[in-house]
Amino acid sequence: MGNDVRSGRPQGRAATRPSRRKAPRGRRAVLEPFHNVSCGPTHKNRRGGRQTRHGLVLFVLLVASLFAALLAAPAFAQVDPAIDSEVWKRTAPQERGSPLRAGSVDVELASGNASTIRWQVDGFKPFLAGAVMDEENAYVVDNKGNVSAVQLATGDLLWSRELKSAVSATPTVAYGRLYVATEAKKLHVLSVRSGQELTATTLGGIARAAPLAADGKIYQGNDAGVLEVFDALTLDLIWKFDTATLSFKANGEVNKTDVDLRKPIRAPPAFYDGKVYLAAWNGKVYKLSATGNIYGNPTMHWNVSLGDVVNAAPAVDHRNEVLYVAAADGTLIALRLSTGQVRWQFSGGSAFQSGAAVGNDTLYAGTSLGRLIKTDQNGKLLWDQIAEGQILTAPTITKDALVVATADGTVTLRSPTDGNVLSDAKGRLLQWQLPDGLSGELAVTQKGVLVVDLSGTLTLIGPEPDEKADLVATNIDTTGPRQEGHPLNLTIDYTNEGPHPALLVTVTVSVDGSVLKSEKLPRLNRGETRNWATSLDGLTAGDRSVRVAFTPIGAADPDPERAAISIRVPIEEPEEPAMPVDSSGEIDYAALYGDDANDTGEVDADPTTASAGTPGFGDGFGAAWGWIMVPVALAAIVGGAYVGIRHSDRLPLGKKGDAGADADDGDDAEE
Repeated sequence: MGNDVRSGRPQGRAATRPSRRKAPRGRRAVLEPFHNVSCGPTHKNRRGGRQTRHGLVLFVLLVASLFAALLAAPAFAQVDPAIDSEVWKRTAPQERGSPLRAGSVDVELASGNASTIRWQVDGFKPFLAGAVMDEENAYVVDNKGNVSAVQLATGDLLWSRELKSAVSATPTVAYGRLYVATEAKKLHVLSVRSGQELTATTLGGIARAAPLAADGKIYQGNDAGVLEVFDALTLDLIWKFDTATLSFKANGEVNKTDVDLRKPIRAPPAFYDGKVYLAAWNGKVYKLSATGNIYGNPTMHWNVSLGDVVNAAPAVDHRNEVLYVAAADGTLIALRLSTGQVRWQFSGGSAFQSGAAVGNDTLYAGTSLGRLIKTDQNGKLLWDQIAEGQILTAPTITKDALVVATADGTVTLRSPTDGNVLSDAKGRLLQWQLPDGLSGELAVTQKGVLVVDLSGTLTLIGPEPDEKADLVATNIDTTGPRQEGHPLNLTIDYTNEGPHPALLVTVTVSVDGSVLKSEKLPRLNRGETRNWATSLDGLTAGDRSVRVAFTPIGAADPDPERAAISIRVPIEEPEEPAMPVDSSGEIDYAALYGDDANDTGEVDADPTTASAGTPGFGDGFGAAWGWIMVPVALAAIVGGAYVGIRHSDRLPLGKKGDAGADADDGDDAEE
């Protein structure tokens, strides 16, 4: 057995063996493990025990502090609902791409303020792809790969970026990003705010189909006949499906192909209920699992051969569980979502170059010869009309109109009832002619219809915003007492639904028609809130008017008088507090001053009998005093226990000469 080089004391097994102290006379010896826990062969038993006890004391202090914090939490804890630490959220399902543009939009274009050309912006290079919109901006890509963002409110250019590659696929905006597929086999992701490229990836072929964003993924088809699926945030490849595979699995059987069926994919797929519906130029329609559980070979639920090329995206009718496919041979086909079985077919007489729009148990589609048709969910023809030219983009259904565009650049708002062109209140047809032929698909949102043409002109068609609509999107709340001398607080909240990007606000307080105060507030942007307060000193009782006038920024003819609102603010006289009375009608001094009041209303000030009150956990000073004293009391208790433990370390627990006592005395001497 060796000695500790620092203390000269024995070390080894004896140093770590639990020992028993000799108890004072009349007491029984007990095992004290905390006095004999070893911290290692070079540490003394006594010091290790003391360190352990100190650790326990610190643990007790921590528990006490947590206990005090829990007690105080209900009084002080506040949650700011405006704070959201999640930078990017996925909501399921999120779908952007051609199928939605060929669907329905909850907007009125023909009622109220009838649509007109809001603005036109030229100077772009020719467009081969359609445009897309989000809440604030429009995004276009010309045939040279120049991507531009334009403000919807004014048509002003926000930013532009050059990709240095031809683009013929309509981009997709989703998740705060713009996805652009090029003919250089690249998929680019740009920031919608600045145009900065966030990431990019190489595709398996030239892309002429629009990307589809759904359920946090990007689905991109290419001319090699491959559908590639990427993570929407990172563009990591998740899975891919090759329409030209030599064998494939279906219904548990392996099927082999006799020839190479490699044909381009020129339309985005449709996404519904976790499944992907893909149509390709090989004349086939596929139902795939969106999970792609096996890399490179996702689960195929069924495939159907239509016998001809499909140029357009399929359309899902979830209400009737049907998939509509428009083929280039002029056949409109309804397939059951579950099995792919053909429910019915309708012959349009000429090729379908675009998809169908699904309404409530109705279907709208247009042919390359300009025939516009409407059928019911069973394929029965309800009406047909002849449009001004070839229909190369799918119609769009709104709340009050059917938006149809033809290849010669004509855009019309038609009646869903009979297909005729609608008129405004003055009898003018809701029909517009673009400078050049139509290019790409229509983009229809709450802002209107966005159209691009072959000459490089971008046009927004939509209803003129009503200045009064600003008030609908603005919440005005008055709070605070309405008595003389008290302040009046006004909160103006301009929500994200406002038709203008910003407002200039003037607040005026009037008294009997005379302006008492008038103040212009700073620019109020969409989604912002302004607080305004003023004193009502000197006002007598009666109704007073607070007028809030809005001057929209970006309006063609801003008129503050059209966008003003008056708030009725009653100014009340202060009331004297009612005196409590007893059953006899006399003043109830006990109720007024408490139990210490005598029958004359005087309060007994004798400190031996007067009630001083007890600080508690109520309101005001008592609450503050109570919350302060709780941790102080706990600290005092724990501190006393700590001092007691430290003091007990110095008490002689054995007779002088005992090994344990000698070791303790040595430890104390070292300290």
